[in-house]
Amino acid sequence: MPRRPLEPAPGTSETALRRSSLVQLVIQGVLGVMVFSPLLLGGDDDLDVVRLWLLAIWATAFVALIVQFRALGSWRSDPVRDDETILWGTSAVLVRPTGGLGHGGRFSLSNHRLRYTPGPVARLRGATAQEWSAESLTGARVTPSTGRSWTSGRWAVIDREGGDAVTLVSTEPRAVADEIDQVVRERLRH
Repeated sequence: MPRRPLEPAPGTSETALRRSSLVQLVIQGVLGVMVFSPLLLGGDDDLDVVRLWLLAIWATAFVALIVQFRALGSWRSDPVRDDETILWGTSAVLVRPTGGLGHGGRFSLSNHRLRYTPGPVARLRGATAQEWSAESLTGARVTPSTGRSWTSGRWAVIDREGGDAVTLVSTEPRAVADEIDQVVRERLRH
C-alpha cells in the first residue's frame, strides 16, 4: 500500500525537530546497547536490583523518546470542519501569561483557527485545549525570553489583534515564527 504524502509537507521547524529527535534516539539506543548488553548477555546470574532499576529507567526514557518522535507530526490528525484546511503545525510549549513552567503540546494553524492541544503531562497539570481565530493573527516574531523561565531561550510570539499574544517555546523559534508569519501573510493577501 503506497504511503500518503504528509499534508502539508513538513516545514523547516518540523524537519529540524525530527532530525534532533532522531539523533537523540540513536545516541540513547547506542548507549543502551553498550551499557546494558554486557549486563544482560554476560551470563551474570546475580543481576542485582540496582541494575534492573537502571535498565527500567533507561527503557522508560527510550520509549518516551520514541513517543515524542512519533508525536511531532500528530497535529496533522487534528479534526477539521468541512471548510477547514490545516496549513501548519508543530510540537512546542505554550508559555502561560503568568510565567512559570509552560505546557507542552501541539499547535496547528488552519485557515480558521490556531489550536493548542495539551500533551499528556500538560493535561495532568491541568492544561486545557485552547484556540484563537486565524483572522485575529497579525504576524509572528522571535523575542528573547523575559527571564521568567528558560532564561537562555528565545520565544516565538504570535501577535494577535485585540488580544494577548500567544507565546510558545520551541528549539526552532526562528523557523516557527517565519513559518507562521508566512501563513499569516498569505491569508492577508487573499
